[in-house]
Amino acid sequence: MNNYEIWMEGYSCTENYSGARYEGKFEADTFREACNLWAETLDSADRRFYNKDHLTFWGCKLFDNEADARRAFG
Repeated sequence: MNNYEIWMEGYSCTENYSGARYEGKFEADTFREACNLWAETLDSADRRFYNKDHLTFWGCKLFDNEADARRAFG
């Protein structure tokens, strides 16, 4: 198993903005599995916004490192 950091890219829409965010570190065999473990930590109402096929949350991509997450909207 590996330790994966999960970073969510930032966004800018309808006068709202957020930079990239660190979501935590998870131990899993793959990054996809780590993202699925992260999604389990979300409130049940928020889990519906996680797309396990595209590895996105509210349309924001999830990354395994800060640099890639900051490329879009810092």
